[in-house]
Formats: sequence, C-alpha cells, structure tokens
Amino acid sequence: MPEAHSLPRLFPQPDEIPEAYRLGAPQEQREYLVDGRFEQWPGPLALVRSPIYLHTPKATSKWCSAPHPGWTLRQR
Repeated sequence: MPEAHSLPRLFPQPDEIPEAYRLGAPQEQREYLVDGRFEQWPGPLALVRSPIYLHTPKATSKWCSAPHPGWTLRQR
C-alpha cells in the first residue's frame, strides 16, 4: 500500500496532463432525448463524478465532469 506522502505522485495535477488530453470545462446539460425529440429539463441537476482523480495543492479528488438532469425513475 502506498504511503500517504507518495499519493500526490500517483495522480497528476491538471497542468501535467498533455494539452491534447486535458479535460474541458464542465458543461451543463439540461436536454434529454424522448421519442426522437429533445426536451428541456426544468428540475434540479446532479453532478457526474469522473473516475479520474486529479491532485491539487488542496486535495486529491475526482474530477466533476458535468451536471445532468437529476431525475429519479418516477420523474422520467
């Protein structure tokens, strides 16, 4: 098991990722597809957490890729 002081070396800092592979800014998505039409979601959004971890001076954490419609099965 890695020592706590070696964890920062396991996860890159955002500026250490080659530019061609850097993750873009999160984009809010309120549209969803139903019967071939795009509908607008008026309700709350849920965050999508990527399996990719990034290291920053404050913490090592998952990257939040984008908020999407935060519906439940009953709301669909």
